[in-house]
Amino acid sequence: MDALVYDKWGNSYTLGDCLGAGGQGTVFRVDRGAGRSLAVKAVLDNSTGGILRDEKQYSRYLRTIHRVRALPELPNLALPLAPLQKPCCGYIMRLMENMGEFGAWLRPADRRDLGRSLSARGGLRKRLTLLRNLADVLDQLHSRGILYGDLSPGNIFVSTKEREAEVWLIDVDNLAYENDGARSIGTPSYRAPEVALGKPNTILSDRYSFALLAYECLTFSKPFEGTLLEEEPEDGDDFGGGIYERIEWGEAPYVHEPGTANAPLYGLSRDLKQVMTPELAELFLGTFGGQGRKHPRSRPAMGRWRDAFDDACGKLLRCGNGHTYLGQACPWCTEEERQAAGPVRRYRLEARRLAALIESPETAGEDSEEASVSIAREVLCTLRWSWEAEPGGRQTLAFPVPWKALGRRGPGADAAAFEIQSRRSGCTIERNYDPKLHVKIKRAGTGGDPAGLLFTAEYQGGTVEFEVVKDE
Repeated sequence: MDALVYDKWGNSYTLGDCLGAGGQGTVFRVDRGAGRSLAVKAVLDNSTGGILRDEKQYSRYLRTIHRVRALPELPNLALPLAPLQKPCCGYIMRLMENMGEFGAWLRPADRRDLGRSLSARGGLRKRLTLLRNLADVLDQLHSRGILYGDLSPGNIFVSTKEREAEVWLIDVDNLAYENDGARSIGTPSYRAPEVALGKPNTILSDRYSFALLAYECLTFSKPFEGTLLEEEPEDGDDFGGGIYERIEWGEAPYVHEPGTANAPLYGLSRDLKQVMTPELAELFLGTFGGQGRKHPRSRPAMGRWRDAFDDACGKLLRCGNGHTYLGQACPWCTEEERQAAGPVRRYRLEARRLAALIESPETAGEDSEEASVSIAREVLCTLRWSWEAEPGGRQTLAFPVPWKALGRRGPGADAAAFEIQSRRSGCTIERNYDPKLHVKIKRAGTGGDPAGLLFTAEYQGGTVEFEVVKDE
């Protein structure tokens, strides 16, 4: 394998680890020391194991680079920066540090304990956040009429650090405007039915591929592999050897589709309430049900998915043993862990943007002689936390406040802007991650109970008010 490669302008790059391989090439990390993180994507020669050297293929890569770079500039896409030196087929691209293939999130680390597998590496919160961010990247593409084409586990890279949830699409060779030509590409098991049958990719087929990945990420199972797999085919029904083809063609019912005999067989799909909200369950049904399989236009758009995942993240709670969960009780704790843990109290943080509202005498009423100013409150978001009393009577609640609570959208919205701690002795601002952000506590809770805590955050000329209330 080539250890050293050159770009079109003669800059050298030392190839590091292989990060992943897909239908369009293999991605290698570039060892360049400090500075921007780079990677090389190249087509390998099956006979030599090295990078393919072919002038015709090289011309094809140049056309791909020119076509992709002509598209609108969007975040979280590993766009080509420079082609490799002729005739090496590949290009240099940007890639964030500490990233890994999304496929690792689809397989449980311990098949005998799926709850423990789900709770690892950031838990359910990170999975929901990753899917929310992936939906947002696709929504930005689709809103501009651009389709991705081959959405699959090897083409998505995500943060490996527990508290980060960056999502990047690395295989951008197939990015194209939806009306730029008919192509049918995809990875088996992650294609929409119409693509599996040879029809061209569309934005609607991207939606279906996303739902397949999201369902597998949350349940460690596939949406059509239920008790139908255990049935014997009837006479004249080519069912046994062709079941997976029939699933891809959209002929098998969804395991949660009403009125079908294909019930959930394995994974966490047997109880969806553990891993998703009713709103998310409806989106999956709208995609995988009979209408979604046969009529692509009925599939939910990516903006609806993003908002539903956003809402689910806001409803997550954390038990005394560190698990994040949905609902009233943690399904991942053993009975012994529940008994050992202290009582859990639930709180809700409401973020409201403050704006001055000027009332003229005409709008304020007949008795008013002068204009008055009142404060209008616009709800930005609601976040939920749970808290367990510590042994020995100590009571401490620490929670990070994300940038989305200040109105930020897009990349970085889920990162912490600052952190609040509530103790018996009072409330403090433990960490502030931006010197331009000014947080002031207006009212503290009593006796270490954070209920009633009121504080404001000023940033770039705007003010957001936060209040903590009990969420019983």
